[in-house]
Amino acid sequence: MEKGKRKTDLTVYLVKEEFVEGEEVVDSKKVQMRIPLKVGSDEIGPLYVANSHSNLPRWASFFDGVIDVSQLGRNQSTGALLIVKE
Repeated sequence: MEKGKRKTDLTVYLVKEEFVEGEEVVDSKKVQMRIPLKVGSDEIGPLYVANSHSNLPRWASFFDGVIDVSQLGRNQSTGALLIVKE
């Protein structure tokens, strides 16, 4: 990998044909905002940003019962869904 370049992991899903509009797969209760994504003047699809939430680290359960796991801090991340139509 070139110096200064960062790796980004993505998870890609193909929506089944019965979801003709694609946006039917979006759970509006979990969406913080919808951003129209454009490349130049062409809109390629909506980007749905999920509500963020914090959790204990996955490994915290290893110490549960030995220490107060709330001392370990919390992790927070935000996901997003980009719908691109053919």
